[in-house]
Amino acid sequence: MTSDAEFLTKKFGKQDEEVLAEWSSIRQTFNLTSETLLAKWEAHDMSMGNNSNTLSHASLQDLQKSLQRALERSVGNSGSGSAASTPVPKQRITPRVTPRSLHSPASGILGSLLPMKRAAQESPTKQVKTPRVSFGSPTKLESPHAKPPSSATPLKSSIKQPAIFSRSGKGKVVEVLNDHLDEITESSNQPDLRVNVDVKKFNYKTMYQKLSDIAEYLDEQIETITAAVQEAHDIEPSEFGNPATISQTEIVVVGRILPESPIDDKLSTVHLQAGRRVGAGSRVPLRFPEHLECFFYPGQIVAVRGSNASGSYFAVTEILDIPLLPPAASPMDVLTKYTLNTASNGLKIMTVAGPYTYQTDLDFAPLEYLISLINDHIKPSAVILLGPFVDVSHPMVVEGNFTVRNPRTGLADESATLDGLFKYAISERIKRIHSDISVIMIPHVRDAAASHAAFPQPPLSRRDLGLPKNVHCLPNPATFSLNEVVISASSQDVIFDIARTSVLINSKESKIGASMGALLGQRSLYPLFPGCTETSKVGSSFEITTGSMLDVPYMGLAEFNKALPDIVISPSRMKSMAQITSNVIMVNPGFASRRESPGEYAIFSIHPYESETQQVDEDYVTNDVYKRARVEIVKV
Repeated sequence: MTSDAEFLTKKFGKQDEEVLAEWSSIRQTFNLTSETLLAKWEAHDMSMGNNSNTLSHASLQDLQKSLQRALERSVGNSGSGSAASTPVPKQRITPRVTPRSLHSPASGILGSLLPMKRAAQESPTKQVKTPRVSFGSPTKLESPHAKPPSSATPLKSSIKQPAIFSRSGKGKVVEVLNDHLDEITESSNQPDLRVNVDVKKFNYKTMYQKLSDIAEYLDEQIETITAAVQEAHDIEPSEFGNPATISQTEIVVVGRILPESPIDDKLSTVHLQAGRRVGAGSRVPLRFPEHLECFFYPGQIVAVRGSNASGSYFAVTEILDIPLLPPAASPMDVLTKYTLNTASNGLKIMTVAGPYTYQTDLDFAPLEYLISLINDHIKPSAVILLGPFVDVSHPMVVEGNFTVRNPRTGLADESATLDGLFKYAISERIKRIHSDISVIMIPHVRDAAASHAAFPQPPLSRRDLGLPKNVHCLPNPATFSLNEVVISASSQDVIFDIARTSVLINSKESKIGASMGALLGQRSLYPLFPGCTETSKVGSSFEITTGSMLDVPYMGLAEFNKALPDIVISPSRMKSMAQITSNVIMVNPGFASRRESPGEYAIFSIHPYESETQQVDEDYVTNDVYKRARVEIVKV
């Protein structure tokens, strides 16, 4: 109880006895560590639509019920719901790679990362059951303000609007970054879009990883950071050494965090793997002084100073900072051009991430509502849509228990594939976005319409999916520019993956904030290694395993190139938020829907660049978007 009290006091402040007792009871009942229970509580709290970070007895009781239901589903009870009952035989459906658990021994990591390519045009189940849900057309969910394009066949409306259009609380601003700046009400014309990555490199072959290629990339990461640390801290090459060598002389070691078991609060399981050139790839346990501020997670590249006097562990005396990449900058004449083009309007961008429908249906009511907002109220210059659009882990998709209807005729399309579902449910709605608004679509590894199941991931096919010409399909992850603003975006939930596998000690920063900042420090949009997996129960007899689906030799495509972006967009099930880290705006816009309730989206109001006197004569100047961008997190 004492350790629980200290942990909760550090995270939430002093708690009463009732909350402490409930926390300890849940942790012991389900055999969880405090860090794991905290991650589960944060995820559950956000899935219920809460945005406060307040721990209460009622929220813990709700979490306990949720964990109990998940436990009962996992054992597949046939009748009574008792854990002692004989489980029903399970039919396991694994449409994508099932990597070995993150907490398996590190020695077996490399052999467990081979992704599986999913058939693009097959339903996850061969047998389609009698449909229970009639898939509604976009017309049935149409906003009264939305105007269909003149070239489209008039659509009939046969049912009333979904409840999301009239629900209370919609449009509520839950968080504002840079609230001293005004909201842009009237945006400029379509911004210039420039893709800052080589899209062709994303079209690699999946299921073709070689252990030698994986090892080469992982070692290359260490060598890159070693060179940066050496230059930033002015370290002589002779100061670097092998952490496994017994010596009382302090050395500097750069390597990767590889826990042999889950990292605990005492850091007793943290191991460091050195590079092959200096440390011969050796692995040693690390020991830290109690006062040291630490934030560690698997795959993190760290630079430490210390010694291995006994040969049993490497005693760390100092953790060296890894230098950041330089900020994004533009030629002065380019900034002047965009400032003149946007006049006083600036740039207004909306970003939202999937899922776009609830877990109980395939009506896509949140997406329908968002389309109405885009056209009639927000009126942005650009919209960034991140997947998943049609989620392969959706219960109705997993069971094949749905009907695809042509939105123009209202008749069931018996020959429709999952691509057809995308066309009717997603493409038809996106076509109604005004043609003068740029739409950027980034897929997810769980997207049913994606033919490439590994991360990094190539873009969706605009032509095959029937998307309009104002849609730009980009890879996952993607770094691109809208006018002078450099944006990096990924649909992977890297914030949750880092938060649930990391430990934060002696720091006033929240774990969510530290997880977001880790992307900049590690120069990657997915610095975690190995990737995480997640298994969920669907119905009474289906189990689906998803995860990060890393194709490790190509993870260089997820790294920042030569400079940091102005904005990083990383949607997560964790609390939606916006913060400034190292002069970069880090945004978690949330999801359009959170299981059975509406989610959140983000709106950027980026004001024109105002030149400063001392910078006018310079060839390149930093964009300083963090000073002139207002970010709002809004409830759907």
